[in-house]
Amino acid sequence: MTLCHPTLTDELLQDLTQRMMLATWLVEFYLSKCNELDDIVASESVSHDVDNLKAERIIVEDDLRQFFETYKAGNHGSHLLTMAF
Repeated sequence: MTLCHPTLTDELLQDLTQRMMLATWLVEFYLSKCNELDDIVASESVSHDVDNLKAERIIVEDDLRQFFETYKAGNHGSHLLTMAF
């Protein structure tokens, strides 16, 4: 009986797939937070001061940009994930 052992290539592909899934989930999280803040700013801009919400949105956008830079560097500069702001 022969047991099938995963090859190094299979493990690397699985690792890449897991990293891409995690990256996708994190990007969705960041974008959802940006949309949520936009909705709050739009609904409260008439009646309240929304400067704090706008500042929070800028922080979330900066976090997202930093994530892209870190993720891209972690993939040795590959172009698997590119987005322009």
